[in-house]
Amino acid sequence: MKNVLLKYIGKAAFIIMAGLTIFSCSDDDESDNAIPTVETVQATNVTVTTAELGGIVSGGGHSMMARGVCYGKYEHPEITGDKTTVLKGNGSFSSTAYELEHNTTYYYRAYVAMPEEVIYGEEFSFTTLALKLPEVTTGEPANVSSTSVTLKGKVISDGGFSLQEQGVCWSTSPAPTLENQYIAKPGAIGDFEVEVDNLLRNTTYYVRAYAKTDAGVAFGEEKTFTTLNLREPELSAVTVDNENIGMFSVKVSASITDLYGSEIIEKGFCWSITSNPLNTGDHLIVSGDGMDLSAELKSLKAYTTYYIRAYAVTLGGTGYSEEVMVKTKTLETDWVTVTPAIPFLMGWCYETDGTKSANAFVGRNTNSTPLEVTMNPYKIGKYEVTNREFAAFMNLYGSDVVKSGDNEGKNIFFGIAECKISKSGNNWVVENGYEEYPVVGVTWYGANEFCLFYGASLPNEAQWECAARGGTTNKYSGSMNVDEVAWNSENSGGALHEKGTKAANEYGIYDMSGNVAEWLFDWYDTYGGVYDPGSLKPGKNNDKGLRGGSYDKKGDELRCMHRSTLQPEKSRKDVGFRICLSD
Repeated sequence: MKNVLLKYIGKAAFIIMAGLTIFSCSDDDESDNAIPTVETVQATNVTVTTAELGGIVSGGGHSMMARGVCYGKYEHPEITGDKTTVLKGNGSFSSTAYELEHNTTYYYRAYVAMPEEVIYGEEFSFTTLALKLPEVTTGEPANVSSTSVTLKGKVISDGGFSLQEQGVCWSTSPAPTLENQYIAKPGAIGDFEVEVDNLLRNTTYYVRAYAKTDAGVAFGEEKTFTTLNLREPELSAVTVDNENIGMFSVKVSASITDLYGSEIIEKGFCWSITSNPLNTGDHLIVSGDGMDLSAELKSLKAYTTYYIRAYAVTLGGTGYSEEVMVKTKTLETDWVTVTPAIPFLMGWCYETDGTKSANAFVGRNTNSTPLEVTMNPYKIGKYEVTNREFAAFMNLYGSDVVKSGDNEGKNIFFGIAECKISKSGNNWVVENGYEEYPVVGVTWYGANEFCLFYGASLPNEAQWECAARGGTTNKYSGSMNVDEVAWNSENSGGALHEKGTKAANEYGIYDMSGNVAEWLFDWYDTYGGVYDPGSLKPGKNNDKGLRGGSYDKKGDELRCMHRSTLQPEKSRKDVGFRICLSD
């Protein structure tokens, strides 16, 4: 049985009870056993599952035990069944009966429980409201083409329940339901519409709008439409202006070869890094009514392969050309292609006669064991990245912090004195005469972002050492005599020098043993007997790897095999980087 505590609202009852309490202090309190009268009042605020019930009690004494309303589906309900209970006392009271069944007649009467009997008021009845479905209408289909249509609906009423969803269902048979195809939208009173595509050409469809609540699903009236018997337009293959492929743009052209009796609604180009791009993705609309279209696709990523198609939209649908593949260019710099030996021996120290040293990893700044690495051919910068190249990047990039991705907000570089790059107004400029000096003061985040911007990467450890060794067993990159190939602390005068002013190594690469040390892609850690390029995790100091000597170092620190470290958010006056391409 439900016992619902009800609110006591009869102000007079408080006065009467207070008076009875005072009177009961006398020796002759006959009101304790007074028999009260009970009136039942009409039910109010009847809903699908609740009703407000109440009564009026008068003449009751202290012996009154409880009062309330009992109710049920049958006549003469008693307090042994469902009931409400409120504080005892005289006066009016009201209560709410909950969890009623919809569209059901209930009988009810107020009661007062006394020690020896239960006194009931007059019996009345009420009927809960029936469940009411939402009210929805179906709009006329619009924008009918051979394969698409705009379907409409309107929710007029939610029937007293929260709308869960609304939408449109359709079928090639009458009276479509949610067992057929449909599109759902969040529920809301008012008009709505949905776009439907991939329909069959020259086919009649039946349509109904719908709305859904706890009361059920309601459907609007049925509408029909027939798709047009038209074909999608045909287009020629896309022509790429190969002479004008840039790092971030491509010029393309195409023609519409047949409209099949329709008119052009829209035409343009669409592109993606995956096959079969659609005009619902990256696309450019070309204006004009003619059959030819040409455009320059901009804001592309450097050194990235794109699939490009021309498209045209008519009432017959959307037609696409065959796709073409185009690869944007990367940084215009001097590149060297490196074809590693298979396997490449990484980390070995060689004696003057070219044999492997018995003490193979002396001075490697780690206990990483030398090992064999298998790599594919790659390209690497002939020179370290210069002030000119980095300033141009900063002006194109437009921020001195990383703009997006996992490293968003990280500093790109610090304007230290040795860098020779500063900001003048809105532009980054290089001090005159230092354009071809290697850039320094760049954080790992800045070096990495520079490479990514041009579709490239920093070299990993194996790539860097392979390029530095030049296919030889030289101690330094290009020679056994460090002064021939590297600016170091004993010949640099304590200063940076212009790129490529020492001899190149056997691959034609400059400054890998000196001028500036260089950031690597890898985290710095012990790699033991196994090296998976780029897979190393942050070590205990969260450092990134550095390779190569610098104008501020000497001796063993200039060797091809030497490893060092720096935290990625930091920079130094003798640390720069080199760009790498791995196809």
